[in-house]
Amino acid sequence: PVPLDLVRRGVRPNVQGLLQIVVDTTGQVKSAILVQRIHPSYDPLLVAAAKEWKFEPAMKGGKPVEYVKRIAVNLTLND
Repeated sequence: PVPLDLVRRGVRPNVQGLLQIVVDTTGQVKSAILVQRIHPSYDPLLVAAAKEWKFEPAMKGGKPVEYVKRIAVNLTLND
């Protein structure tokens, strides 16, 4: 359900946040923070979900390297 305070403020069902993640040399998300928050009820869930994602590691000189990536996250809130 949509948090009541969002309804009262007229926040529409589609909102966007911005995650910054650090991807390690194996492609695992080492850390994730929300640069642009959505709502206190959902922010921890987005961070936890991001930590489960898997990526291709970046390569430099033929070797995998850690890198930072920003990802826009669209969240559809249903009634």
